[in-house]
Amino acid sequence: SLADGPMIDQLYKASQAGVEIDLIVRGLCGLRPGVEGLSATIRVRSIVGRFLEHSRIYHFANGDGPGRPATYIGSADMLSRNLDRRVEALVRVEDPRLAARVVEVAEVSLTDERLTVVFGAGGDRDRAKRPEMGATAERLADRVIITSDNPRSEDPQQIIDDIIRGMSRAPDLSDPDRRKALRHAVATARRGDVVVIAGKGHERSQIIGNRRLAFDDRDVVREELDRLAARHPVEAEQ
Repeated sequence: SLADGPMIDQLYKASQAGVEIDLIVRGLCGLRPGVEGLSATIRVRSIVGRFLEHSRIYHFANGDGPGRPATYIGSADMLSRNLDRRVEALVRVEDPRLAARVVEVAEVSLTDERLTVVFGAGGDRDRAKRPEMGATAERLADRVIITSDNPRSEDPQQIIDDIIRGMSRAPDLSDPDRRKALRHAVATARRGDVVVIAGKGHERSQIIGNRRLAFDDRDVVREELDRLAARHPVEAEQ
């Protein structure tokens, strides 16, 4: 969170001096970015991801002088209780390789360009909600991939068609085969993209007809990532 008044004022002053500032704020934010004459060079992004709690990165492009960056990590966010009423420490990342990895984590968060959502609807459930699900996905996501969830006794393609009826355009992919849909989502993602796989969560099976088949979204994604890494080992290391 960023809610400390004096710290916000300092960021405003830096912006007015021409400093380019990118902030990833996951909680409260009392700063108004992009205001001409006040915070025109400040950009704020709010995302939820793997590093949700107690991980802060502070990277200064000229922290050690012109063209000499400095990177720090810590646990405290910019709340008055941390800045004024506690003793909090930042740790400098000295190893250049580790510093580059830490900066990469921040850069990926700052450069996510597209949101892809992969989802379906459960069979033998509220059919009337399916078009609404399609409309919501189309409104919020850049890419929409529709596949099977747990179709149960229903025709998987009919469930997909019900979802598509709520959309004004065709989805980027519709395929009843969930494995193919997941692999496509991962294989076609660009660096910095966010891929949301919704619906089944931690489930380790898929119900099709009267059969419960072994299936785990996580395993499919890992397999596809491993396959891509084997094809492009240099890119995977980066």
